[in-house]
Amino acid sequence: RVLWDFNPDYPTHPIYTRYVDKYSADGLDVNHRKFTIFDNRAISAERIDEITKQYVPGSFWYKRCILGERAAAEGLIFKNFVQNPEKWICKEPPDDIHHVVMGIDYGGNMSASVFTAVGIRKSMSGLCVLKDKKISGRKGEIAPQDIEKGFIEFYREFEKEFPNLPVQYIFADSEAQYLTNGLRRACKIAGIMTGISDSKKVCIAERISCKNRLMAEGRWAVLESCKNVIASTSTQMWDPNHPDRRLDNGS
Repeated sequence: RVLWDFNPDYPTHPIYTRYVDKYSADGLDVNHRKFTIFDNRAISAERIDEITKQYVPGSFWYKRCILGERAAAEGLIFKNFVQNPEKWICKEPPDDIHHVVMGIDYGGNMSASVFTAVGIRKSMSGLCVLKDKKISGRKGEIAPQDIEKGFIEFYREFEKEFPNLPVQYIFADSEAQYLTNGLRRACKIAGIMTGISDSKKVCIAERISCKNRLMAEGRWAVLESCKNVIASTSTQMWDPNHPDRRLDNGS
């Protein structure tokens, strides 16, 4: 007897096409049972409720992780944001922000460089995107001094707009060390003493899943002035040719 334990994935995943469905079609002795979180007697009803609230009903994540269905990721990634943006866009930042984290993305072959400032709420209860800025120019085309000048301006503008919110961390794209080294020197000369560290590059699918769960729980927000983040959240799509992969061709 061979026992398999797996979670649902996209409908054409090889685990289905090569094995599960094939075995069933060939008449092999397969006992295929589907269990969901509601069948787990080791979890209390209160805990089940906490977990299910991390997923937006109707989303493919909810269909997979809660209902145990083979659901495909297609179309807009944050469809609920597009349908009801007012739920996450705010005019003023929350009054319980503990500290601020800034992020630096140097951009790729199809994208521009972007700076963001995110307020982390007390007790890690949530976050709010406070400010963003985009610099035109793709990787290999933009000069290091443009990045340095642009970020220092971004940092100073943030200090003026949010004088009572301390910037505790700055994380930069870890794939361009020469840009980060130059930026560190430029910031030190400019009197910006917050250290700049490398960001941890987890896979894009995990980043999307994290953001989706934060949004589902009401723990993610963005100020209405952050046009770049709002536009990005509104337009990101799944790649129709690659299951569970974000479309990343510049369109």
